[in-house]
Amino acid sequence: MRSNQLLVLVMVGVLKVAAQEESALAHAGTADPKLAVAWNQIAYDIAFAEDQFLTFKGHRAHAMMHIAMHDALNAVLPVYRQFAYRDIELFAHPVAAAAQAAHDLLLSQYPNRQPALQQTTTPWNGFVVQPGFRFAKPFGLRAPSQFRPVPPPALESTEYAAAYNGGKGLRPRRKRRSHC
Repeated sequence: MRSNQLLVLVMVGVLKVAAQEESALAHAGTADPKLAVAWNQIAYDIAFAEDQFLTFKGHRAHAMMHIAMHDALNAVLPVYRQFAYRDIELFAHPVAAAAQAAHDLLLSQYPNRQPALQQTTTPWNGFVVQPGFRFAKPFGLRAPSQFRPVPPPALESTEYAAAYNGGKGLRPRRKRRSHC
């Protein structure tokens, strides 16, 4: 008798999970971009208030936020490969997961600012780039050199000579005008 009750409870749980998953997949088919647009505006406002995008911090935070939202959505509805967060949360709501990911990421990058608050801009101190940005840990790459091109051939090499001579033929030819 007890095993039948347990079996019924398990079956009800499985059916409930399947219904939630089907509902989530149906909802994903009619995804509304308003959430991403709203968080994008919040991230923009915070980054602009921080330093008017004079450093790369705002650009980096934007990219990281969108990757976090992507990974959160794909943890709930696995469709694409995840980049940083590699877990599956099938019982979470996709909109809530994406919003929480955006919120948490922005707070990690701007701990003194709450996304809902607007603060005045900080004065410009004359520095346009962030000197220490080259030491930032990559968040979407395996290594900073992942997509760097190969160096050019040495000037004395035959490869360089062949490329140089091959390029000579690519110059546009001037048309001679006839003087009448």
